[in-house]
Amino acid sequence: QNNKAAYSRTLAMQAAYNMADIIRSYKDRNGNIISTFNAVDSTVPGTTPSCIIDAITSCTPANMASADIYQWKTRLQELLPSGRGTVDIDGAFYRIRVMWDEDRTGVTGEDCDPADADDLKCHEINVQI
Repeated sequence: QNNKAAYSRTLAMQAAYNMADIIRSYKDRNGNIISTFNAVDSTVPGTTPSCIIDAITSCTPANMASADIYQWKTRLQELLPSGRGTVDIDGAFYRIRVMWDEDRTGVTGEDCDPADADDLKCHEINVQI
């Protein structure tokens, strides 16, 4: 049980830093980052943006960012029980949060309060990009 929990925390940490790297990859010459990452909620992924599937349509940077978010969320669901993630921005910092149901009890709370049995386990990083 302890090994499984440690493994989940390791996966969550890696996923959070992976998203930080994805966000960094969208920095333009002036140091600005596309606004798609300013508020990523924890909803279950929808579908891949059509320009990723359809080679005829060209993708905008926003389409590509949406596709990266889609792939990140999908990967969280594959790696962690009830895995999900959020990204928001606070001033110059991005807060990246990865959440999962460590005990597989069906909890869904996203407040990340370790004292609340109804909350998912969380790994959170704050990065200045």
